[in-house]
Amino acid sequence: MLEEPKISWINGQPFSDKYQDIYFSSDAASEVERVFINPTTFDELSSTKPEITILELGFGAGLNFCVTAQRFLDQKANNRLHFISFEKHPFSKKDYAKTFANLDRAIPFSSNLLDQAPALLPGWHRRSFVEGRISLSIFYGEAIEGLRDITNRHKIPIDFCFLDGFNPAHNPELWSEEILLEITKNLNADSQITTFTAAGKIKRRLEKLGFEIAKVDQRPIKRESIFGIYKGPTFKQA
Repeated sequence: MLEEPKISWINGQPFSDKYQDIYFSSDAASEVERVFINPTTFDELSSTKPEITILELGFGAGLNFCVTAQRFLDQKANNRLHFISFEKHPFSKKDYAKTFANLDRAIPFSSNLLDQAPALLPGWHRRSFVEGRISLSIFYGEAIEGLRDITNRHKIPIDFCFLDGFNPAHNPELWSEEILLEITKNLNADSQITTFTAAGKIKRRLEKLGFEIAKVDQRPIKRESIFGIYKGPTFKQA
């Protein structure tokens, strides 16, 4: 059974009562760009590679997906984006709508998510947008179960990984070595990772798994975030 997210709304923004943490910062869409997209080579690959694959931990309000999808479309290239995500406490369509209605900056692509919001049922949900150019595969349930399924069945490596679970101190399960190790099984030696946290424990854990880590200055909103390039074993799936 899926657990409801137990949301409080503070100044129009969703707040998790269970994890005692915000879903995103006050600058919302700009945070997605400055933390998850801008440190990477996303724009370059979006213009040159036939298909971009992103894996995200923590679908939440769907903000990362919608901002990334809109940025991808703005590149005006004739290629594809596959966005894979995991969520243990999925939003209802009503919660998605309330989130996007309260943002200071409109996200045009959000209407696509609202039109095809997945049912609140466990397991995989797949959606296709913009005549198949953008695909969303979202797993409702325990992230490790969905990740193992990806490892067993996905046939191409992940280009970018967005780690966007709640604060590691409040939600340690999603930042465990088991979860992060499973992610690395789906990466190439040049796959990139971004996350809002700069916690020393997470940085050291990623380095141990084969990531070359750099801290990204995020002032004045916050101090730092993390960007990393995977230097470990290359993708070996058949």
